[in-house]
Amino acid sequence: MDDEQKLKYTKLFLGLLVIVALLIWVAVFQKPDKFLHVYFLDVGQGDSIYVRTMNNVDMLIDGGPCNNVLSELGDIMPFYDRKIEYILLTHPHADHVSGLIEVIKRYEVGRIISTDAVHTSNEYLEWLTTIKEKNIPFQLIRNGDVINLDEDVEFRIFWPENSYRDKNIDNLNNTSIVGKLTYNNIDFMLTGDAEDEVQNAILKNYSADELQSEIYKVAHQGSKDSANEDFIKAINPELSIIFAGVDNKFGHPHQIALDLLSSINSEILRTDQNSRIEVISDGQKFWTKSEK
Repeated sequence: MDDEQKLKYTKLFLGLLVIVALLIWVAVFQKPDKFLHVYFLDVGQGDSIYVRTMNNVDMLIDGGPCNNVLSELGDIMPFYDRKIEYILLTHPHADHVSGLIEVIKRYEVGRIISTDAVHTSNEYLEWLTTIKEKNIPFQLIRNGDVINLDEDVEFRIFWPENSYRDKNIDNLNNTSIVGKLTYNNIDFMLTGDAEDEVQNAILKNYSADELQSEIYKVAHQGSKDSANEDFIKAINPELSIIFAGVDNKFGHPHQIALDLLSSINSEILRTDQNSRIEVISDGQKFWTKSEK
Protein backbone atom coordinates (compact mmCIF):
# COMPACT_ATOMS: atom_id res chain seq x y z
CA MET A 1 0.00 0.00 0.00
CA ASP A 2 1.55 3.29 -1.06
CA ASP A 3 1.62 6.46 1.05
CA GLU A 4 -1.32 8.03 -0.77
CA GLN A 5 -3.54 5.02 -0.02
CA LYS A 6 -2.42 4.99 3.62
CA LEU A 7 -3.35 8.67 3.94
CA LYS A 8 -6.73 8.00 2.35
CA TYR A 9 -7.54 5.15 4.77
CA THR A 10 -6.27 7.15 7.73
CA LYS A 11 -8.63 10.02 6.86
CA LEU A 12 -11.49 7.57 6.40
CA PHE A 13 -10.78 5.96 9.77
CA LEU A 14 -10.58 9.31 11.54
CA GLY A 15 -13.84 10.36 9.88
CA LEU A 16 -15.58 7.25 11.16
CA LEU A 17 -14.24 7.91 14.65
CA VAL A 18 -15.68 11.42 14.56
CA ILE A 19 -19.08 10.10 13.44
CA VAL A 20 -19.12 7.46 16.19
CA ALA A 21 -18.15 10.08 18.80
CA LEU A 22 -20.94 12.36 17.61
CA LEU A 23 -23.50 9.54 17.74
CA ILE A 24 -22.42 8.67 21.29
CA TRP A 25 -22.60 12.34 22.29
CA VAL A 26 -26.11 12.71 20.83
CA ALA A 27 -27.26 9.50 22.54
CA VAL A 28 -26.02 10.76 25.91
CA PHE A 29 -27.86 14.06 25.56
CA GLN A 30 -31.04 12.38 24.33
CA LYS A 31 -31.17 10.08 27.33
CA PRO A 32 -33.82 11.22 29.85
CA ASP A 33 -32.25 12.70 33.01
CA LYS A 34 -35.40 12.37 35.20
CA PHE A 35 -35.40 16.11 35.84
CA LEU A 36 -37.81 18.81 34.75
CA HIS A 37 -35.98 21.89 33.50
CA VAL A 38 -37.80 25.23 33.45
CA TYR A 39 -35.89 28.20 32.06
CA PHE A 40 -36.96 31.80 32.55
CA LEU A 41 -35.26 33.35 29.56
CA ASP A 42 -33.47 36.68 29.49
CA VAL A 43 -35.48 38.45 26.77
CA GLY A 44 -35.64 41.98 28.17
CA GLN A 45 -38.94 43.61 29.11
CA GLY A 46 -41.23 40.68 28.42
CA ASP A 47 -41.87 37.01 29.22
CA SER A 48 -40.50 33.80 27.79
CA ILE A 49 -40.41 30.44 29.58
CA TYR A 50 -38.91 27.27 28.14
CA VAL A 51 -39.87 23.90 29.63
CA ARG A 52 -38.04 20.65 28.89
CA THR A 53 -39.39 17.47 30.43
CA MET A 54 -37.59 14.31 31.49
CA ASN A 55 -38.32 12.68 28.10
CA ASN A 56 -37.28 15.74 26.09
CA VAL A 57 -40.72 17.21 25.42
CA ASP A 58 -40.38 20.96 24.80
CA MET A 59 -42.86 23.71 25.64
CA LEU A 60 -42.22 27.40 25.02
CA ILE A 61 -44.51 29.83 26.83
CA ASP A 62 -44.37 33.30 25.22
CA GLY A 63 -41.42 34.66 23.28
CA GLY A 64 -40.61 38.09 24.63
CA PRO A 65 -40.52 41.41 22.75
CA CYS A 66 -37.75 40.64 20.23
CA ASN A 67 -35.60 37.90 18.72
CA ASN A 68 -33.40 37.45 21.82
CA VAL A 69 -35.40 34.29 22.42
CA LEU A 70 -33.60 32.66 19.48
CA SER A 71 -30.15 33.04 21.04
CA GLU A 72 -31.53 31.89 24.39
CA LEU A 73 -32.98 28.73 22.83
CA GLY A 74 -29.74 28.22 20.93
CA ASP A 75 -27.87 28.15 24.22
CA ILE A 76 -30.10 25.65 26.01
CA MET A 77 -31.65 23.37 23.39
CA PRO A 78 -29.53 20.54 21.93
CA PHE A 79 -28.27 21.55 18.48
CA TYR A 80 -29.94 18.53 16.87
CA ASP A 81 -33.38 19.27 18.35
CA ARG A 82 -35.28 21.47 15.91
CA LYS A 83 -38.76 20.64 17.16
CA ILE A 84 -40.77 22.35 19.88
CA GLU A 85 -43.77 20.20 20.73
CA TYR A 86 -45.88 22.99 22.27
CA ILE A 87 -45.84 26.77 22.00
CA LEU A 88 -48.23 28.59 24.32
CA LEU A 89 -49.08 32.27 23.92
CA THR A 90 -50.57 33.67 27.13
CA HIS A 91 -52.02 36.78 25.44
CA PRO A 92 -51.44 38.83 22.27
CA HIS A 93 -49.33 41.76 23.54
CA ALA A 94 -46.08 42.41 21.66
CA ASP A 95 -43.83 41.72 24.67
CA HIS A 96 -45.10 38.13 24.65
CA VAL A 97 -45.76 37.35 20.98
CA SER A 98 -43.07 39.17 18.97
CA GLY A 99 -40.24 36.72 19.61
CA LEU A 100 -42.46 33.74 18.78
CA ILE A 101 -42.81 34.79 15.14
CA GLU A 102 -39.22 33.91 14.23
CA VAL A 103 -39.33 30.83 16.46
CA ILE A 104 -42.18 29.27 14.48
CA LYS A 105 -40.41 30.19 11.23
CA ARG A 106 -37.20 28.41 12.25
CA TYR A 107 -38.42 25.45 14.31
CA GLU A 108 -40.84 22.64 13.66
CA VAL A 109 -43.78 23.22 16.00
CA GLY A 110 -46.15 20.47 17.06
CA ARG A 111 -48.99 22.66 18.33
CA ILE A 112 -49.87 26.25 19.16
CA ILE A 113 -51.92 26.78 22.32
CA SER A 114 -53.68 30.06 23.08
CA THR A 115 -57.01 31.74 23.76
CA ASP A 116 -59.32 33.36 21.22
CA ALA A 117 -58.45 36.87 22.43
CA VAL A 118 -57.13 38.82 19.42
CA HIS A 119 -55.21 42.01 18.78
CA THR A 120 -54.84 44.29 15.75
CA SER A 121 -51.10 44.92 16.16
CA ASN A 122 -48.77 44.15 13.26
CA GLU A 123 -46.90 41.63 15.39
CA TYR A 124 -50.00 39.66 16.27
CA LEU A 125 -51.30 39.68 12.70
CA GLU A 126 -47.93 38.40 11.42
CA TRP A 127 -48.07 35.69 14.10
CA LEU A 128 -51.46 34.49 12.83
CA THR A 129 -50.35 34.67 9.20
CA THR A 130 -47.23 32.60 9.87
CA ILE A 131 -49.22 29.95 11.75
CA LYS A 132 -51.58 29.66 8.78
CA GLU A 133 -48.76 29.53 6.22
CA LYS A 134 -46.97 26.76 8.11
CA ASN A 135 -50.25 24.92 8.84
CA ILE A 136 -49.46 24.50 12.53
CA PRO A 137 -52.25 22.90 14.59
CA PHE A 138 -53.93 25.46 16.87
CA GLN A 139 -55.65 24.64 20.17
CA LEU A 140 -57.88 27.00 22.19
CA ILE A 141 -57.94 26.44 25.95
CA ARG A 142 -59.67 27.78 29.05
CA ASN A 143 -59.94 26.98 32.75
CA GLY A 144 -60.32 23.32 33.60
CA ASP A 145 -58.23 22.16 30.64
CA VAL A 146 -55.10 20.12 31.32
CA ILE A 147 -52.11 19.73 29.02
CA ASN A 148 -50.28 16.47 29.72
CA LEU A 149 -46.67 17.10 28.77
CA ASP A 150 -45.03 13.95 30.09
CA GLU A 151 -45.39 11.27 32.73
CA ASP A 152 -46.29 13.11 35.97
CA VAL A 153 -45.95 16.51 34.26
CA GLU A 154 -49.06 18.54 33.50
CA PHE A 155 -50.12 22.13 32.96
CA ARG A 156 -53.52 22.84 34.50
CA ILE A 157 -55.37 25.95 33.32
CA PHE A 158 -57.02 28.29 35.86
CA TRP A 159 -57.84 31.21 33.53
CA PRO A 160 -59.53 32.37 31.30
CA GLU A 161 -63.08 31.43 32.29
CA ASN A 162 -64.83 32.21 29.02
CA SER A 163 -64.35 32.70 25.31
CA TYR A 164 -63.34 36.15 24.06
CA ARG A 165 -64.74 35.64 20.57
CA ASP A 166 -66.50 38.77 19.25
CA LYS A 167 -66.00 40.58 22.57
CA ASN A 168 -64.58 44.05 23.12
CA ILE A 169 -61.64 43.67 25.44
CA ASP A 170 -60.58 46.66 27.52
CA ASN A 171 -57.45 45.07 28.96
CA LEU A 172 -55.66 42.29 27.09
CA ASN A 173 -53.52 41.59 30.14
CA ASN A 174 -56.59 40.10 31.79
CA THR A 175 -57.05 37.58 28.97
CA SER A 176 -53.74 35.97 30.01
CA ILE A 177 -53.59 32.23 30.42
CA VAL A 178 -52.91 31.42 34.07
CA GLY A 179 -52.02 27.90 35.04
CA LYS A 180 -50.03 25.59 37.25
CA LEU A 181 -47.19 23.46 35.86
CA THR A 182 -46.80 20.40 38.07
CA TYR A 183 -44.19 17.67 38.29
CA ASN A 184 -45.23 15.31 41.07
CA ASN A 185 -44.94 17.42 44.26
CA ILE A 186 -43.40 20.56 42.73
CA ASP A 187 -45.64 23.28 41.30
CA PHE A 188 -44.97 26.37 39.18
CA MET A 189 -47.69 29.05 39.13
CA LEU A 190 -47.42 30.80 35.75
CA THR A 191 -49.53 33.92 35.39
CA GLY A 192 -48.77 35.83 32.19
CA ASP A 193 -49.76 39.47 32.77
CA ALA A 194 -52.94 38.75 34.74
CA GLU A 195 -53.80 41.69 36.95
CA ASP A 196 -55.68 42.17 40.22
CA GLU A 197 -59.15 41.60 38.70
CA VAL A 198 -58.23 38.17 37.35
CA GLN A 199 -56.36 37.19 40.48
CA ASN A 200 -59.44 37.93 42.59
CA ALA A 201 -61.60 35.84 40.25
CA ILE A 202 -59.17 32.91 40.53
CA LEU A 203 -59.24 33.23 44.32
CA LYS A 204 -63.03 32.80 44.21
CA ASN A 205 -62.82 29.75 41.94
CA TYR A 206 -59.93 27.85 43.55
CA SER A 207 -58.84 27.08 47.09
CA ALA A 208 -55.50 28.03 48.59
CA ASP A 209 -54.51 24.34 48.46
CA GLU A 210 -55.11 24.31 44.72
CA LEU A 211 -53.15 27.53 44.18
CA GLN A 212 -50.19 26.84 46.47
CA SER A 213 -46.99 26.53 44.45
CA GLU A 214 -43.30 26.31 45.25
CA ILE A 215 -42.37 28.60 42.35
CA TYR A 216 -44.30 31.70 41.28
CA LYS A 217 -43.76 33.52 37.99
CA VAL A 218 -44.71 36.97 39.23
CA ALA A 219 -47.56 38.45 37.19
CA HIS A 220 -46.96 41.30 34.73
CA GLN A 221 -43.29 41.87 35.51
CA GLY A 222 -44.15 42.72 39.11
CA SER A 223 -46.38 45.67 38.28
CA LYS A 224 -48.36 47.52 40.95
CA ASP A 225 -51.66 46.43 39.31
CA SER A 226 -50.70 42.77 39.68
CA ALA A 227 -49.51 42.83 43.29
CA ASN A 228 -52.49 41.15 44.96
CA GLU A 229 -51.68 40.31 48.58
CA ASP A 230 -54.32 37.58 48.96
CA PHE A 231 -53.26 35.92 45.70
CA ILE A 232 -49.59 35.91 46.65
CA LYS A 233 -50.35 34.56 50.12
CA ALA A 234 -52.48 31.76 48.63
CA ILE A 235 -49.63 30.72 46.34
CA ASN A 236 -47.13 31.11 49.20
CA PRO A 237 -44.09 30.52 46.96
CA GLU A 238 -40.64 29.58 48.19
CA LEU A 239 -39.23 31.18 45.03
CA SER A 240 -40.61 34.09 43.01
CA ILE A 241 -39.24 34.90 39.56
CA ILE A 242 -39.71 38.29 37.94
CA PHE A 243 -39.21 39.11 34.26
CA ALA A 244 -37.99 42.67 33.81
CA GLY A 245 -35.78 44.57 31.39
CA VAL A 246 -32.74 46.36 32.77
CA ASP A 247 -33.65 49.97 33.66
CA ASN A 248 -37.05 49.55 32.01
CA LYS A 249 -39.22 52.66 31.62
CA PHE A 250 -42.13 51.14 33.57
CA GLY A 251 -40.25 50.86 36.84
CA HIS A 252 -40.89 47.13 37.02
CA PRO A 253 -40.84 45.44 39.41
CA HIS A 254 -42.79 47.80 41.66
CA GLN A 255 -41.69 48.11 45.27
CA ILE A 256 -45.17 47.06 46.44
CA ALA A 257 -44.74 43.68 44.72
CA LEU A 258 -41.24 43.23 46.12
CA ASP A 259 -42.40 44.07 49.64
CA LEU A 260 -45.31 41.61 49.45
CA LEU A 261 -43.02 38.80 48.33
CA SER A 262 -40.48 39.65 51.02
CA SER A 263 -43.23 39.65 53.65
CA ILE A 264 -43.83 35.93 53.06
CA ASN A 265 -40.08 35.20 52.96
CA SER A 266 -40.08 34.22 49.28
CA GLU A 267 -36.70 34.21 47.58
CA ILE A 268 -36.75 36.62 44.61
CA LEU A 269 -34.82 36.16 41.37
CA ARG A 270 -35.08 38.69 38.52
CA THR A 271 -34.00 38.48 34.90
CA ASP A 272 -32.79 42.10 34.99
CA GLN A 273 -30.38 41.15 37.78
CA ASN A 274 -29.78 37.41 37.34
CA SER A 275 -30.20 37.07 33.56
CA ARG A 276 -31.46 33.61 32.50
CA ILE A 277 -32.79 31.58 35.44
CA GLU A 278 -33.10 27.78 35.41
CA VAL A 279 -35.21 25.81 37.86
CA ILE A 280 -34.51 22.07 37.97
CA SER A 281 -36.76 19.58 39.74
CA ASP A 282 -36.85 15.85 40.39
CA GLY A 283 -40.51 16.11 41.37
CA GLN A 284 -39.79 16.21 45.11
CA LYS A 285 -37.46 19.18 45.43
CA PHE A 286 -36.04 21.92 43.22
CA TRP A 287 -32.86 23.94 42.84
CA THR A 288 -31.86 26.91 40.72
CA LYS A 289 -29.10 28.11 38.44
CA SER A 290 -28.69 31.59 37.01
CA GLU A 291 -26.32 33.37 34.66
CA LYS A 292 -25.45 35.98 37.28
